Amino acid sequence: ALLATLIHEEIVARHRRMPADVSVLASYHVLYRRRVLEEVGGFDASCRWAHDAELAYRVRKAGYRLRFESESRVGHFHPIELRGYLAKQRQQGFWRVMLYCRHPERMAGDSYSGPWDFAQPPLAMLILATLPLAAITAFRWLSVPLVVALIAALLLAQLPMTLRIVRQTGKWRYASFAALSFVRAFWRGAGMLLGMI
Repeated sequence: ALLATLIHEEIVARHRRMPADVSVLASYHVLYRRRVLEEVGGFDASCRWAHDAELAYRVRKAGYRLRFESESRVGHFHPIELRGYLAKQRQQGFWRVMLYCRHPERMAGDSYSGPWDFAQPPLAMLILATLPLAAITAFRWLSVPLVVALIAALLLAQLPMTLRIVRQTGKWRYASFAALSFVRAFWRGAGMLLGMI
């Protein structure tokens, strides 16, 4: 399915740019030394969706290195239905709020995601917040250009990863990642908003 392929290619693109020493590892593809897990207290059961990143951040804070092995391989199933994927993205956004409250230094990015990745959900929420102003005649002179600028910024934020995926695969149909990522920003943003509330 196209959705599963786009998710896979994004992960591959992110992994290709990761250095050997990293600040975060995902739990579906990770090994920890038992003594390290015991020392840091293992996974935090209160972190439902962000538990892998939260554990990795604590391991790093305890002074241990995290190594990414680019030659390792793992089988992983990705969603094939957009509705379920977006619902999961909303949950990711919700739990990321708790993660960043505990580890605010990671709000600017880590080895897997950069500042533009983290800026997209709030940017999407700003778009939604300014849309009602565009409907009010008295504010149109300011709000319409603002909404257009915010949408343009969110669209531009999709370009680096989209171009990377198209370049690495040689398939122009994967340019549809830009649309997927644009929509995903709104769902993650909605989840983050709920998490803050």
